[in-house]
Amino acid sequence: MLVKLWRLGVYCLIAVLAASGSSLADDTEAIEPGVGERVDEFFNRFEAFGFQGSVLVATADGVVLRKGYGFADRQRGVHNTPSTAFGIASLDKQFTAAAILVLERQGKLKTSDLISAHIDGVPSDKAEITIAHLLNHRSGLPNTYRDSYSKLTFPAFVAKVLDTKLAAPVGTKRVYSNSGYYLLEFIIERVSGMEYEAFLSEHLFQPAGMKSSGQHLVSFANDQRAKYRTTRSQQALLKLEPKRPDAFLSFRSTVGDFYRWHLALQGDKVLPADVKQKLFRPLVGNYANGWFIGNTSRETPVQYHGGYDTAVHLFAMLYRYPAEDTVIIVFGNTTMNDTLNRTYLSVIVERLIFGGKVNLPPAAASISADELQPFEGRFQLDDGGEFQIRRDETGLSVTAFGRKAAQALVYPDAKSERDAHVLDPKISEVMFGFERGDYAPLQTVLLKEASFESARKKWEQRWRRYRARNGSLKSVRAIHRLETEYQGVPEIQTHLILEFEKGTRLVRALANADGRYWFDLINLPGKFEARLVPVSKTELVAWNLKLQSGPRFVLGDPEGQSLIIQGKAARFTATRQTSN
Repeated sequence: MLVKLWRLGVYCLIAVLAASGSSLADDTEAIEPGVGERVDEFFNRFEAFGFQGSVLVATADGVVLRKGYGFADRQRGVHNTPSTAFGIASLDKQFTAAAILVLERQGKLKTSDLISAHIDGVPSDKAEITIAHLLNHRSGLPNTYRDSYSKLTFPAFVAKVLDTKLAAPVGTKRVYSNSGYYLLEFIIERVSGMEYEAFLSEHLFQPAGMKSSGQHLVSFANDQRAKYRTTRSQQALLKLEPKRPDAFLSFRSTVGDFYRWHLALQGDKVLPADVKQKLFRPLVGNYANGWFIGNTSRETPVQYHGGYDTAVHLFAMLYRYPAEDTVIIVFGNTTMNDTLNRTYLSVIVERLIFGGKVNLPPAAASISADELQPFEGRFQLDDGGEFQIRRDETGLSVTAFGRKAAQALVYPDAKSERDAHVLDPKISEVMFGFERGDYAPLQTVLLKEASFESARKKWEQRWRRYRARNGSLKSVRAIHRLETEYQGVPEIQTHLILEFEKGTRLVRALANADGRYWFDLINLPGKFEARLVPVSKTELVAWNLKLQSGPRFVLGDPEGQSLIIQGKAARFTATRQTSN
């Protein structure tokens, strides 16, 4: 009983200390000349196309940008600010990993321990799983989400995770697994004798000066919370265990607090040097303990992770450049219809900081709602695809109904009969090789690190389905091209449309600096939405982060009875539909 009362007292003391500092006003807006202004210009334009969130960028000169964009709560008219608290999703993995290493330094566990030393009832097929396997996703456990089992308490959920079939033999390959990190959370509580959030607060957050991170041990004002959609299963789980923090449901932080965490990682006050060395040491590929580790195009190291929950439209990313004393932190309460992607966004912001070519979104013109009224309505394409342009409190947006309309609005050049971009002949050889059942062209150009047999098997199966449904391949055309980079390596993406006798397919060809390729499918949703921005009284434009371009919508006549949709090589008309 005395132990329980002592823990309760510590728990309450932490809550009081955290709550008293959660509203400190050192998270004020800041935009410094030079880098800060350049990054701010990008996000100002990006906001017009639907981005909403908070951003912090710091260099060796200190914080150069700290600002909120869009709404924290659109219905109530509350805007995002630097002190808005966002869900962090998988960004909490770095805290979970750090907590495990703290316990190891305290001598309470070893990362080499079998999990059965700390969890009861581990079945025989998982007997070889160690804590280290959980930390770097080599346990073989499949990726299971907590809210998929909203009727189970946490201990019952842990038992369920242990009862699932392995996705791979233990220790053989990396299988990204949230389940493994749930088990780590369980181990932290078992070994420390503390609630998970209380342990993080006492050993990580408070020493780092983080006073706006957590859920139940920190007080957030209603206007400070970014609003998300909540699924029924998540609501049920929160009612079942209202006191259990869970990254995908309730764990929150601010960009300012994550900057404090970044600063703490630069020193040894929170984590000693040997612990940090282990934290950032990759063991399988580019994954360490709760962090991805890579290199930039400048041959400098980068430590990063992202957080997503597409069900509630949650986005988070943290990129640290330790050798360059730079950090990029972006939290969002939108996924922009799943086009908001940390890889593309980090490349853009990194180039704005360090230099490089950037495709900025078009700047919005100041046009009144009355002047844009002719654009509103439902329109039909000549092939039967339909889309609707409508207005809400933030501006105009377009919704495409069906695959034909989505394809036309995402890739308008798919409707052109000529290449919108130069097509590497090797790409055509590979695609028509698939058609003939000849995979030698693929073997010739495939990335050296890729498995030819695996790629061949996958494309054989796909092509068999395509031929059965669509007939033979007639043509291959390039409909989009983007020069970007992946993990610091230059990359050229060529997006293709494959025309068969009875239909089309979209494929992406990714080329590295050596001119070798990887090919994957592009699947468009049946219902596609995008924000539209006016660039004049007669023209709207869409912009997609992943493509860094978008179609233009031009009034075909003053009354808006028709719209002309333009790409790089295509130009086609949509006709207004009148209601019956």
